Formats: sequence, C-alpha cells, structure tokens
Amino acid sequence: MPILKIAHRGASGYALENSFEAFNKALRLSVDMIECDVRMCKSGELVLMHDRTIDRTTNQKGIVSKLTLSQIKKIKLKNNEPIPSLEEILIRYKDKTQIMIDIKSISAAPQIVKLVKKHQCHNHILVASTLHPLLIDILIRDPAIQTAISFDIYSYFKYIFVKKLFILPAKLVGAGIVNVYYKFVNKKIVEKAHKYGFKINAYPPKTTEEINYLKQTGVDGIITNFPDKI
Repeated sequence: MPILKIAHRGASGYALENSFEAFNKALRLSVDMIECDVRMCKSGELVLMHDRTIDRTTNQKGIVSKLTLSQIKKIKLKNNEPIPSLEEILIRYKDKTQIMIDIKSISAAPQIVKLVKKHQCHNHILVASTLHPLLIDILIRDPAIQTAISFDIYSYFKYIFVKKLFILPAKLVGAGIVNVYYKFVNKKIVEKAHKYGFKINAYPPKTTEEINYLKQTGVDGIITNFPDKI
C-alpha cells in the first residue's frame, strides 16, 4: 500500500499553518489527507489554532478559550486571512480530501460529534488527540467516528514502561490508528502496531532524509509540513 501523504497543519512548510492558504496548497500537492489543530473558544465553537493563544499566528494576543467566536472572527491571521472554524473546514474540504482533526480541548467531544453528524462526514474525517479521555468520550458518543491516538514525546515516556507500549492505551480508547512522534519510529514499533491491527503514522519530519528513513520503516502515513517530499 502507498504511504499516505498527510499535510501537517496544511502544507505549512509553504504557507501559514492552519490557514485556508495552507490547505489549498496541500490540495495542489495532491495530498491524501490534511491535518488541522482545533481548540474550543469561549462561546463553545471549535476553531483552528495549535497553541492555546493566538499570539504566534496572528498580530494580536489572547487565549483561545477566553475569546468568543465573534471576537475571533474579527482577528486576522498573519497572512491576512480570518481564523477558520472547524465547521468552515468541513464544509470546504470534506468532499475534496480526508481531514485529520487534532483536538486540543478536552471538552470538545460533544461539538465534534455534533458537527460530524450535521455534515454527514463520518467517511471523510479522522479525529486524533493526545488527550486520551477525549477519545474515549467520542467513542462512547459515536463509535462510528474514526479515531487516532497520538503520542508526543511526553506521552511516549508516560507509557514507556507499559508492557505493550502504545498498544494498551490505543486499545482502551478504541482507536484504529496511532500517531507517533517521528524520532521514536522504527521498524520494530511499526511491526508491533501492525501485529496488533493498528495503522501507524509518523509526525512531523521535515527533511527528505528523515522522510526517506520513515518510508523504509513501513509506516502507513507520514504527517509533514512538506508533503511533496514523501
């Protein structure tokens, strides 16, 4: 099977992350999936932002969870685009490509389920998170939503002494896919994931050398800012 080309925050090596510009660039690069980061704002809607604050990608300052959607929509990203809501992303891209939604807010499950049902996009989205209780919440609310459990450097060390490493929590949350920080990916981890019936993605390598190494390990997908290098 070909390795999935997954655009990390869109083609964020070429355009501002989590922006329409980055996602449109990713589509022009013929990716298999776009990945975006989502947080809940004060009024309960889900918006695209990796950090807990808007400081890095806009010219203003503020905490996402303390801003309403109305306030957020008055703020421009550094590329002069509005900050997208998740609903806008689903409407614009669900029929064009697969979408991985990386959830950063622990209480986002009800809104995720509501949007997926409203836009009938079960077959178009994959919900990922390092917040494992969130994935359990989604599993309970709608088992038909596909999920991926993510392990960053911190959560990897948290589970390093677990007998089956990432397998136990992945089974617990009902995920079919595991996303692993690329520096921890090797053939042994990939083989273990496949042995237990999981697909495995590596994120987010930047160089051609890193990507070529990952391709040799047998991963199912590579999540990168430079999807054209895959």
